[in-house]
Amino acid sequence: MAQTRFSGRRAAVAACAWGICAAVALPGVATAAPSTATEGRSLTAPAEAAVSDGQAMNYAVNLVEGASEADLATAVAQAEALGGATLAQYPDLATFFVQSASGTFAGDLGNALAGLGVGFDSIGPTRGAAVTGDELLVSTSQGRQARVLSEATTEGSSQLDRESLADVEGDPLTSDAWGLTAIGALEAQDVDVPLEPVTVGVLDTGIDGNHPDLAGQIDASKSAGCAVNGIADGDWDAWQDNHYHGTHVAGTIAAAHNGQGVDGVAPQVTLAAVQTGNADGFFYPEYVTCAFVWAADHDFDVTNNSYYTDPWEYWVPGDPTQAAGLEAVTRAVAYSEEKGVVNVAAAGNSDNDLDNLATDSGSPNDTGAPIADRDVTGGVDIPAQLPGVVTVSSVALPAGGDPATAALARSGFSNYGEGTIDVAAPGSSILSTIPTWYRTAAYGPGYGVLSGTSMASPHTAGVAALIKAIHPDFTPAQTVDLLTKQAGDAYDRLAAPADGKEYRGAGLVNALAAVTVDQPQPTIGEAEYSTDGGTTWSPLAGATLRGAITVRVSIAGPVTEATLTIGSASRGELASAQAEGDGTFGGSVTVSTGITLPDVTDAEDLSLTVEALGRNNDARADDDVSAEGTFTVAAAPAPQPEPSEPSASPATPTPSASASSAAPVATGGLASTGADLPLGLGVAALIAGAATLALTRRSRSER
Repeated sequence: MAQTRFSGRRAAVAACAWGICAAVALPGVATAAPSTATEGRSLTAPAEAAVSDGQAMNYAVNLVEGASEADLATAVAQAEALGGATLAQYPDLATFFVQSASGTFAGDLGNALAGLGVGFDSIGPTRGAAVTGDELLVSTSQGRQARVLSEATTEGSSQLDRESLADVEGDPLTSDAWGLTAIGALEAQDVDVPLEPVTVGVLDTGIDGNHPDLAGQIDASKSAGCAVNGIADGDWDAWQDNHYHGTHVAGTIAAAHNGQGVDGVAPQVTLAAVQTGNADGFFYPEYVTCAFVWAADHDFDVTNNSYYTDPWEYWVPGDPTQAAGLEAVTRAVAYSEEKGVVNVAAAGNSDNDLDNLATDSGSPNDTGAPIADRDVTGGVDIPAQLPGVVTVSSVALPAGGDPATAALARSGFSNYGEGTIDVAAPGSSILSTIPTWYRTAAYGPGYGVLSGTSMASPHTAGVAALIKAIHPDFTPAQTVDLLTKQAGDAYDRLAAPADGKEYRGAGLVNALAAVTVDQPQPTIGEAEYSTDGGTTWSPLAGATLRGAITVRVSIAGPVTEATLTIGSASRGELASAQAEGDGTFGGSVTVSTGITLPDVTDAEDLSLTVEALGRNNDARADDDVSAEGTFTVAAAPAPQPEPSEPSASPATPTPSASASSAAPVATGGLASTGADLPLGLGVAALIAGAATLALTRRSRSER
């Protein structure tokens, strides 16, 4: 992953929106330090930052991290005593959301909590526009007026307006889903390897649950809507697409391989729809927090996040008007990662250097009155720039280029940054699913073309899902590490930026590598022998043997077939055995064979070879392992002379013939190959000066 990332939640900035910073004492603004042991910032948004008194706003309330549930209950009670309507509560985050029509609510609640000794980090509004419509829960004096104003001023200001079907449909270069070919996804579909169940959450505008390419891919029991005050709703209607963006993203990840429409990067995975953006195209902190917590609590493996959190394209950590929303989302993302979720996000479509943000003139984007040249030094795009999130830039196919071989270049709209971008993926002119009620001129109903980093991110989420399907035990960090490592194998597919706008990250995401390279391997255990038919077993290492013996080796992990062979170059194969495994990660097989060792006049080495095949049946896969070495057959004892005839002389004692075995000799040995093999056959000490072994792989065509 990129190393230069936003890692401190307490970063300060020199300038704040509206010219108000946390250190300034204002009427109604709590500035007292919390009395709890864990220190918090105690940031509250000033009343001047909110809409007029009497209009409803939603607020994020973040207590100090680690605050008790009792403190959270106290804070909720205080919020309600001030006339607030509690929305969602997250004890694991020490965060809750509340709606109030009081213009001084943030400061009033902050003062109340400080007086009670309840430490808090930040309290502030989650949006710029007043809450209206179905989300309105508190009495307002200007509710209808606020609603009309909101509808008038937010038209055309949504971030999703930048990704319009009408802008790109019918482009002759997008008559096919070229991104699938570019990252090897179509080849990956032909790889014969079992894939473990994986759930990918589409945190977006929802998914059309009736689409023929998606209906069978969605787990309705894991789907929900979060776009009404950030309160999770599992009803079918709550997660249906209210736009077309989410359905397009979902198709790129996992459109079914069913002979119609398009395929997704990973058609075998399960989708879960989490409606995170409302019908106006806004993704507010309460929605985003709800979505990440839902993903964490419903065992998602991967999430795709093709949006930034509104209303600020870049959130400034120390600004009290933005700190609370940023903190809530940051905690939710961290919580999901702790629960095992890999989070993938679009880098954004503003052609900005995310490493060196300076000013922004498009936020807040929900009021119709964005702040010109707002200082966003130290600001972050969330969730894309939060710790642990995979940040994806967009690349385009050059005119007339072959998707499988052409050098891909940065899409002109894509954000960039050497220290921020993790990987690149196809994002320009991407064909995918759209709700069936949409009809495009080029593709008819249900399919269309979009461009954006929103389209690059789901290519990446699909590859991350393939990695998880191959490595179900991987942590998010391990998954991301492998994602970026394998992207590096396709780094040379990306054109060097002539304009200096570094967008490549680790490289181009690689679906084919996900299912053929760095595969889980069986582990070959210790070789043992028995001379009594299997009643007792001893390590083969260091033994000197003759006569009839049985040799066995156990192989653990995802093994499908194991073969043991004993012989030598001069004698050929003397014994062999084979065992079948079920390929499960917790499985094991034992392969054994009996052999009567040849009689030799001088000690002689025999070779012992074990091959273990993994679960991947593709000839390119690297999951097969082997180990080989030598062990010694002891020379037969020398014949004893015949006793002489007795003579008349006095008898003398005659030594009796001895049939004792030769002293043990440690010669040769076995070494192992493959991932984490403890000893090959466990006999590295079998012979001093063991042979060095190299990994051998058996062609899958021999199966």
